[in-house]
Amino acid sequence: MPNTRKLSDDASKIFDLLDSAKLGMLVTGGESGAPLRSRPMSFVEVSRDDMVVRMFSTADSPKEDELEKDARANISVMDPASQNFVSLSGLIAVRNDPELKMRLWKPIHLAWYPSGPTDADLHVLEFKIAGGDFWDAPSSRIVQFVGIAKAILTRETYTGGTVGHMGVLHV
Repeated sequence: MPNTRKLSDDASKIFDLLDSAKLGMLVTGGESGAPLRSRPMSFVEVSRDDMVVRMFSTADSPKEDELEKDARANISVMDPASQNFVSLSGLIAVRNDPELKMRLWKPIHLAWYPSGPTDADLHVLEFKIAGGDFWDAPSSRIVQFVGIAKAILTRETYTGGTVGHMGVLHV
């Protein structure tokens, strides 16, 4: 039986945004002092129960070299149309579990991984969420414009939308 976890409202909002996005930017660092590197990644699974985001990768990918040196990572997701933004921090474990790869595999993945799910060089990146933040602004440009205009006229800071935080979890 899966570990059913009661999520806070903010954590639920973050997972709702992750579920709808299906992809994001993965940021890794590698060696201390090395430049951060970002690349788009498709989420093959977002698990609320495990608090993980899973993505496919290959053994020869530079990101795996970077993660071997430093497992800390960030995933950022944005949906400009709905004005939703998420930033997550956590640790990534590189897994080469044949059963997990088969469970996550879909035919569309052949476009990126032509050797299929049985390829020993196909890995699952398991991003364990340690914490995160979201920003959810009104998607209507008119509502934003009115809010900005009001802030200018009243000389108050524009605070359109909702900001939330999912506390740091033990990873």
